[in-house]
Amino acid sequence: MELISDKIKVKDILEWKKGNILRVNPEYQRGAVWKEAQQKKLVDSVMRGYPLPLIYLHHKKQTIGGITREDFEIIDGQQRINALYYFGEGAIKLFDPVKDDKEARFPQFIKDMPCPWASCNYDTLPEDFRGKFDNTEIFIVKITTHNEDEARDLFIRLQAGLPLNAQEKRDAWPGGFTEFVLKYGGKRELVRYPGHDFFRKVVLNPSGDRGEIRTLCAQIAMLFLQEATKGNWMNIGTKPVDDYYYQNLSFNIYSESVKRFAKVLDIVVSLFNGYKGPKLKVHEAIHVVLLVDSLIDEYTPSWEKDFINAFDTFRHKSAIDKKAKDGEYWLKYGALTMTQAAGASTIQARHDFFSRKMLETLQPIKKDSNRIYGLLEREILYFQYRKQCVVCDEEINWEDLEIHHMDEHQHGGQTTLENGVPVHKKCHPKGQAAINFLKEWKAEKEKAFTNNSTFAPDDFTVEGTTLSANNGSIKYKIESSKKGVLAVAVVNENGKLVILKGSTIASQVSDNFDANALAPSKRRKSLIEDGSIDENYTFTRDVIFNSKSNAASLVLGHSANGNFFWVPVREDIIK
Repeated sequence: MELISDKIKVKDILEWKKGNILRVNPEYQRGAVWKEAQQKKLVDSVMRGYPLPLIYLHHKKQTIGGITREDFEIIDGQQRINALYYFGEGAIKLFDPVKDDKEARFPQFIKDMPCPWASCNYDTLPEDFRGKFDNTEIFIVKITTHNEDEARDLFIRLQAGLPLNAQEKRDAWPGGFTEFVLKYGGKRELVRYPGHDFFRKVVLNPSGDRGEIRTLCAQIAMLFLQEATKGNWMNIGTKPVDDYYYQNLSFNIYSESVKRFAKVLDIVVSLFNGYKGPKLKVHEAIHVVLLVDSLIDEYTPSWEKDFINAFDTFRHKSAIDKKAKDGEYWLKYGALTMTQAAGASTIQARHDFFSRKMLETLQPIKKDSNRIYGLLEREILYFQYRKQCVVCDEEINWEDLEIHHMDEHQHGGQTTLENGVPVHKKCHPKGQAAINFLKEWKAEKEKAFTNNSTFAPDDFTVEGTTLSANNGSIKYKIESSKKGVLAVAVVNENGKLVILKGSTIASQVSDNFDANALAPSKRRKSLIEDGSIDENYTFTRDVIFNSKSNAASLVLGHSANGNFFWVPVREDIIK
């Protein structure tokens, strides 16, 4: 076999075809199979100067009846030659990248470029572009052999390579959604695309993966991003996936939706960490992701600890019914994974059944649908707590007010007055800090209001604005471990509050103490100067105050309402 590399102009190879110098061997060559859209795109490639693949020709010489004939039998390149020929004969009109967008589906950067040949056939091409088409050079390889079987063997070898499958073609497409799928679905051949652990470790990876996992990533993402569980179910077969890629060329891989997608995958990976069962099949992966996405918004995290048990239960019952080819787990789920599994109605039916059975086992606790305190509730809590932050005990400006759920909303806490307290924005406890704060709050509340340390409701009565004991004199206490405060006081026979010797006050005062509590501020400075309060901020003698609020403000170092902060306590506890 002799091989000669050469190149030929388009106009010349078309002349060969017209003159029947180019022939097809029907014994092993297929007929014209390219669709018109494929032919148009090949000619468009020529107009853009893109190189075309090699064309292989078998150079044959035959002597028939004393006359020698030479021609070329096409070994590889028949569809390309036909496309060029049909255009040269005026049989097809080229795409307009913008007007024919629905069929042509060119990437955005192509649509943004000038296209003088748009909607043209050969005859209506601008003259310079007609010349470009005619004179474009194509690389060919001429094969000479006297053994016909060698030419056939070459044809077989040229066709033997695996053609690109749908996903491998998508991987080459431009656009944001392509980048998104590569990033999360992964492509092991490229170090920069390791993929998310969900697709690497939780999902069953087929041996010799040629993009199946990336296809699954695209399918899950389509359902997730379109919020399928809210009624927007869609077909996720080959063509709808192709269409979604094309419709999302400008996809933003840094959007909030993508961040949530990553968060849901992270949660699923955490749930299946250490899982000993089989890895997730395609349909299981789809429904697990969609279910978790629904649970994290509507329910408290209580379901997480039971998720694997619920999933194993579902798998076990599905396996039993599959073996029997009967039962609801087969009829309403298993059978729907066998035929038309990518159809919208099929996916919806499967997910409805899967979710219902999982929820029956999980029994998740639903969050309060009303997460935000309204204006009225905010005002009530603001004034109920005398404008004080429950974290730092300092005054809150209305603009800086936030309401904290003592029992957090994400753990099932209700948006009620009983569960809300006012805090500064900077003081608002989150995460572990919120958990710790709730424990401290409960401990302080128990300490202040248990029957062992305070009066029961029938131990005192209110006469006008004066609190009178039914069983003797009342003592009051302000205690704050954060501020190092423990102050004890009594009301004397003249109705004045007396802070007792040995009581301790806050060593620091708020920045706006002088402005918001001028009288207590002056009194504090005076008592420190005359030695009534020593260097350890401890009272060295009993001190009388005309106002409970002034006394409370002096003790705490910020403006405070005395009726709120002075807690009545039993005599024996003080002793």
